[in-house]
Amino acid sequence: TSSDIADGIITSAKMAFATGKVLQVVAATKTGSTNVASTSLADIGLSAAITPSATSSKIFMVASLSGRLYTEANSDVVHTFAFIKGSTTVYTKGTEAIQGALGGGGVFTLPILDLSFVDSPNTTDATTYKVQVKTNTTSNGAKITATSTCHLTLMEIAG
Repeated sequence: TSSDIADGIITSAKMAFATGKVLQVVAATKTGSTNVASTSLADIGLSAAITPSATSSKIFMVASLSGRLYTEANSDVVHTFAFIKGSTTVYTKGTEAIQGALGGGGVFTLPILDLSFVDSPNTTDATTYKVQVKTNTTSNGAKITATSTCHLTLMEIAG
């Protein structure tokens, strides 16, 4: 009740959020098709910015991607997906080597790929996160196509 707290005496301890509580959620959606044939991480057009309320906050990132992974001529291709904070890679996930079927063109459909990672930005400045992708080779038609609808959700978690 209001009688429990003396007028004008609100301490940061009384106002502090419980550790682990979701403080804010920011979401972004990418529609349309984006092709990436690169051995360096490249944008697929999916990014979002969040401004943490405290330097102790964590950012829980979740991306849901759909698309196709291409390779041809029985070449081993590894496709890599990454979370980028500003210009720094904070998390990567790669596929197993995928080979084209019987020396011809090969397509592996990626119905849904989910990525998740918890970052500690240690700032209260606006921070932009994005998803980037690459292949280990661009020979034999290796590429990644982000199709349909892809999502990126950022959640600030009290630290």
